[in-house]
Amino acid sequence: MSALVLVGLNIFDAWLLRIYLGLEAVELNPLAQPFMANIVARALMVAAIILTLYLLRKDNLLWGANVLTLGVVSWHLTVHTIEPFMNAITMYNPWNVC
Repeated sequence: MSALVLVGLNIFDAWLLRIYLGLEAVELNPLAQPFMANIVARALMVAAIILTLYLLRKDNLLWGANVLTLGVVSWHLTVHTIEPFMNAITMYNPWNVC
């Protein structure tokens, strides 16, 4: 189950990253534009990591990978969604008649 969660979180993060890069957002990761925003490449990469962990019998590390990936997804949602929304709210002044 944790392997499916990891795949789902990575696909969601790649989808978010693709949207944000299309909106001309800046990503600090140098691999983000050419590779990490590709959903298929991201899913294949995560599948290879999961298969490697299962073959090495280290599948208990998937829980930590899920927590780390959830942190990255939360970071992307916070930086690219909440921050611009709050900036738009603070810039909006309904009493400005000019």
